[in-house]
Amino acid sequence: SLQFPHCCKVRSITIFILGTLFSNIVCREGSGGALSVSYCTYVIILQCTFSHNQIEEHGGAVWIHSANHVKIYKSDFVGQVSGVHGSVFYCSNVLHVLIMGCQFTNNTANSEASCIYIYSTNIVISVHVANVSLISNIAFKGAGGSKLNRVNNFRLLNSLFHANIAVLGSGGVVYLYNFKNITMLRTSYTSTSI
Repeated sequence: SLQFPHCCKVRSITIFILGTLFSNIVCREGSGGALSVSYCTYVIILQCTFSHNQIEEHGGAVWIHSANHVKIYKSDFVGQVSGVHGSVFYCSNVLHVLIMGCQFTNNTANSEASCIYIYSTNIVISVHVANVSLISNIAFKGAGGSKLNRVNNFRLLNSLFHANIAVLGSGGVVYLYNFKNITMLRTSYTSTSI
């Protein structure tokens, strides 16, 4: 696998990342500790590992702004830290987000959303999360697992949330704000606190 000593900043029509290790990257400014992506049609991340990356602002592992489709499959996110929102994944102004078969463990956000933070000034069309595990993640100002803002359709299937903490706020598992349709099926929530 490839290893990157510094964060990658990318602008492209399609980005496909396969089997890549992003480890121990520290970014002092900007967003996206390991990977910063903007203005893309497709962003696909498959079988990657993001380990112990840090950012002063948003998205300890990945920051994505203005994309049509974001797909993250079978990837592991361990020990990410963000100074603000979304210690693992910060996504803004994206139409469709699909996260499947991923594990999020021991990630920390000094503000909101220890794992996934999705925000849009426009309505996000859909967010689909399936077969994921969020274990021992912490957010100091709320949304211990994920925060989703302005989502039309949210589906959470076959997933596990265990020991996630929202210290000063609500949403130890998922915090939804300004949404229309929600489906949560066959998902387990254990030892999670707010």
